[in-house]
Amino acid sequence: MYSYKRNNYNLRRFDMAIFRIKMILLVLTLVLLGANSAKADVYQIYLYYDHGQLSFDRNLDRKVIILPGKTGDPSGDFRLGDFRIEVLDKNDNILHSVKFDPRPEIFSDPDSPSLRKSLGGSKILDQGETGLRLPYSPTGAKLKIYNPANTLILEYDISYLATCNLDSVCDSFYGEDAATCPQDCKKSEAGGVEKDGDQWWLPGLVIVSVGAVGFYLWRMWRKRHAQPSPPETR
Repeated sequence: MYSYKRNNYNLRRFDMAIFRIKMILLVLTLVLLGANSAKADVYQIYLYYDHGQLSFDRNLDRKVIILPGKTGDPSGDFRLGDFRIEVLDKNDNILHSVKFDPRPEIFSDPDSPSLRKSLGGSKILDQGETGLRLPYSPTGAKLKIYNPANTLILEYDISYLATCNLDSVCDSFYGEDAATCPQDCKKSEAGGVEKDGDQWWLPGLVIVSVGAVGFYLWRMWRKRHAQPSPPETR
């Protein structure tokens, strides 16, 4: 009888240990997912539309900037149309391409554009400042915009925004590392210090967590084997 009770007791303790380990692994997984769900940067491109003619906004010195940590899908910031814009690297490889409608849009209630848009309270203009947002690429070097006749009408150098210039040199001064520029920084030393992306702490977190789980199991095993056996009952 005593042996049966002791076995059940050990099984319950073992099940509880397994449950705690699962909870630890679940928390670790959530932490890793949260770390990898960082907000993505986007290009903000400033344009001017005038009755079918498209140009960059003359009132701004920089026609393209980076908006850090932009949430959501950048493609939702503009309407689809017959104009096309491309983001290319320095070797003219197309990194991103999308068709869009450059005509400005105003809303009846500027305090609630999403609500007024859903109710049809917007108006498309034939002239005015406009623009769009595209996903940022660390190797982006130029923008090209084509009209509905597929003719190149605008081109702009965005290499000053690149954090990866594809020169086979890991330039940490310009923000290149294994995460932002794996082509130039293939786990190499950047600026004399080995860098492997901004999330260098993730492997350490995994090691610490695994070590904590192992230590917990070792304590459980030691405690169970160190307990004196209760006297047998007759």
